[in-house]
Formats: sequence, C-alpha cells, structure tokens
Amino acid sequence: LAIAGVVLLSRDRAGWVGEPLGVFLALAAACGWGSYIVLMKKTGKLFAGLEGLSVSLIAAALVATPFGLAQSGMHVATGQLAATAGLAILVPLLPYALEMVALRHMPAGSFGILMSVEPAIGAVAGFVVLHQPMGILQIAGTLFVVAASVGAVVAAR
Repeated sequence: LAIAGVVLLSRDRAGWVGEPLGVFLALAAACGWGSYIVLMKKTGKLFAGLEGLSVSLIAAALVATPFGLAQSGMHVATGQLAATAGLAILVPLLPYALEMVALRHMPAGSFGILMSVEPAIGAVAGFVVLHQPMGILQIAGTLFVVAASVGAVVAAR
C-alpha cells in the first residue's frame, strides 16, 4: 500500500515526476527517518533527561559546521551567528525534546504513525495556505502511505 502511495505521488498532470537520483535520495531519507525513530527511542531509554539529545545535537552541529562555513566563504557576521543560535534552539531542540519524551511513553509503531501523518498535514497546509494544487492521485497517494503505516502498526499488535 505504501509503495502504491509513493507511485501515485510520483505522477501529476504532466506525467511522471522525479529522476533516479531523486528516488534514491527519497529511499535514503526513508531509511534515515526509520533509523531516527529507533535510535531516538533507544537514546530516550539510555538517558534519564535530555542529555542524549544534547550530545546528538552537538555532534550534528560539529558535522554540519564545516559545510556551512565552506558555503559562507568562512565569513560569518555576528547577527548571522545570533540568528543561527536562536534557530538551533527553536527548530531542532524543542521538537526533538518533545519527541523524545513522547517516545519514552508510547510504542515506536504509534510514533511512526504520527510521523507518517506529518507530510499529509504539510500537504494540506500547502493546499490551504499556499494554494498549491493537489490532484486526485496525490491525495490518494498520501492517504495510501498513511493507511499503510496505520495498517503496519495494527497488524503488528
């Protein structure tokens, strides 16, 4: 059902969208999200507070910083540094902290369902707020992917 949903999402009025590299990157992203859920659950069990999250965010910052510096040409303005620090707190820290707390209290499968609904909510928001059209195939594809996630969790019980 999930594969059928992805196939439906890959077709619009102009035909098939995407290219082999894009398909590969989408599969890599799917593996990354699956790993994220499993590792975040383990991290939440291993550390009592948010220490594991703190360490993982520091590690992510250390990995990403050279790429950011290379892109900016090694020139970072003070205002840019302050804005980056603010975004580092607001964007990953708060949502990831809430997700870690949620994963401590709920099964990973249920959390996976909630994660699969996020793109559907984003698609609806894009339609309502940005007036981005969604065809029947995209709507059906989105519903198929969410239904597959729900079905996988229900079948596992």
